[in-house]
Amino acid sequence: MSHPRFEAMLFEREDLEARDRLALEQHLTDCDGCRQLASNWAMVEARLHKAPMAMPKPGFTQRFQARLSQKRRRRREGLMISLVLSSVVLLLIVTVLFGSGLLTLVSPAIRYLLKSLTSLLLFGGVMQIFSDFVSLLIERLVATISPSAWFTYSAIFSGLVAIWFASVYRLNFRTSLREVRK
Repeated sequence: MSHPRFEAMLFEREDLEARDRLALEQHLTDCDGCRQLASNWAMVEARLHKAPMAMPKPGFTQRFQARLSQKRRRRREGLMISLVLSSVVLLLIVTVLFGSGLLTLVSPAIRYLLKSLTSLLLFGGVMQIFSDFVSLLIERLVATISPSAWFTYSAIFSGLVAIWFASVYRLNFRTSLREVRK
């Protein structure tokens, strides 16, 4: 018959509380199967303690450290490549999103900017001119792109920004951990 609770206690004898240890000892006096398991486990432990300590081959530490530093270098390179690629993809998406619509916005915006600068020099209404300019840009941008496209572009852009920030954070975190360990 199997007694999983007591079998588990056999392997944790040193860490048991007094009442659990007493319960185990009582169970071992009553159960032949668990007593046999305890005896076998004691023999295994004795053999393990008598066995000579295996020594690593010469140069093990140097080879291990070299492999570890090579693995870290590869991981860092991979992280940098993913960071660069995500930045390029983000730039391409921004270019595609605003490329076609931006061309229609540029000429009226430049005209408005020149008019506003002239007005600024003559009258000095900085905040009103800036708010008018921004509102004009936003109105033209909203009129150019459909709401569903805005939602899609916003979701893609947000995801890429989140990935980029996570990559930068991980790179910074690993770099600071490496400096702390040295």
